[in-house]
Amino acid sequence: PRKATALKQLRNEATDVLLVDAGDLFFAEPRLGPLALEKGKIRAETILKAFNLTGMDAVNVGERDLTAGMDYVKELAAGADFPFLSANLVDAGDAHPFARSMTVRKAGLDIGLAGVSSILGTGDDHRFTDIMPALDEVIPDLAAKTDMVVLLFHGTNRDRARIAASDLPIDVILQSHDRKVTRYDKAGGIITYVLGIEGRSLDVIDVAITRKGAALVDLTVPKKKLVNVDRTLTRLEGLSKDSRPSVTAYQNKQNLEAGLNKLRERRAAAQAEIDAATNTVEASRIVLKATFADQLEIQNLVQAAIAAQAALDPAAAVNTADN
Repeated sequence: PRKATALKQLRNEATDVLLVDAGDLFFAEPRLGPLALEKGKIRAETILKAFNLTGMDAVNVGERDLTAGMDYVKELAAGADFPFLSANLVDAGDAHPFARSMTVRKAGLDIGLAGVSSILGTGDDHRFTDIMPALDEVIPDLAAKTDMVVLLFHGTNRDRARIAASDLPIDVILQSHDRKVTRYDKAGGIITYVLGIEGRSLDVIDVAITRKGAALVDLTVPKKKLVNVDRTLTRLEGLSKDSRPSVTAYQNKQNLEAGLNKLRERRAAAQAEIDAATNTVEASRIVLKATFADQLEIQNLVQAAIAAQAALDPAAAVNTADN
């Protein structure tokens, strides 16, 4: 419910919003016992209904989304108001059960979306193929007909490095599965953002395109440099003005001024990078704390799911009540 509230606020502020998930949206674990699996299905169906209400644009299929099997994922997809994507997931007959890529128009731009997952698990009714042949088949055609290509990637850092080392025309990678909750990262020449886990946050990527065809510049890093440099400058400039004997004895005035000049040069370089950018992206993260009011409609879905899960295990509900 808190994510829905955050999304509503974003839609009020932004020109347009593209809402995607890079994988492992529906199940928390890759293997579950019979009772846990039935409870997990209730959770998955509740997530699906919630994102139907909030307006999801696309979901990449990760290995945990297949916890209940391929047929169940197909059932979820049939009930979704948004497409499931995977360029390298095949069923038992080696057919692609979901779209490999898609195009969506947002804020006057044609954005290409493709999804892949590392080979993190297989089942009797599905398997993931190697990511690189799949991307070679999908990305060039997608790039030729769109203004920007975003890859929804669920997988390992090793596979991310393989993608980065290629010359595929991918503008941005959105990565899930990595347990390190990093706001942004550099992967070769491709702007890469490692997303948060388990719904604890909402990652926001602001995109501003003023000239189609120009390179994208990630402002996250130079803006962070500005913040850090300004903080250090403030501290050192305070020292340079401090005339106390303990300070002047500790600080070599000449070295201090040299350090300040280097910091000012770094600040000027970061600002110049920002000012010169034509097409930009910038990452931020909204941590979903209790300060976000829950949307009533989605809160009702959640409460209904909790009740349905409890009904599957009445003995546990009685024990909880007794305690």
